[in-house]
Amino acid sequence: SAPTLPEIMKILSKALESNECLTHLGISSNAIGSVGAESVSEMLKFNRHLTSLDMCSTVVNATGALQLASALEVNSTLTKLLLDHNRLRDEGTVHLARALASNTSLQILSLESNEIGLEGATALAMVLGADGDDEGRYVNA
Repeated sequence: SAPTLPEIMKILSKALESNECLTHLGISSNAIGSVGAESVSEMLKFNRHLTSLDMCSTVVNATGALQLASALEVNSTLTKLLLDHNRLRDEGTVHLARALASNTSLQILSLESNEIGLEGATALAMVLGADGDDEGRYVNA
């Protein structure tokens, strides 16, 4: 039988762990879900060349956000992460906000259309400062 999108993502992510050429990965509009997000997260823990990742409309929820957050805590090269039109909600946004507290490389984080409420917005504001700006970082939520 044909492999599923999460299985394909696992194969691709494993190959990208040691990639030394690719700087941008766009996997938007692929329903990889949190299983695929886990594979991407594992790749981000090892990859030292990827600077931009587009995961818009990939059906990632709070569980996937937790996995991505754990990768952001150790990844020092990713500068742009797009997660628009997913299912992060407050819980997932809080996970990402916590990761931003220790990650100094990520400069652009886009979270449009993720049903983020007061709890998630507050978590982001706490990390970024009251004015929403932290050393040139740009967060769009």
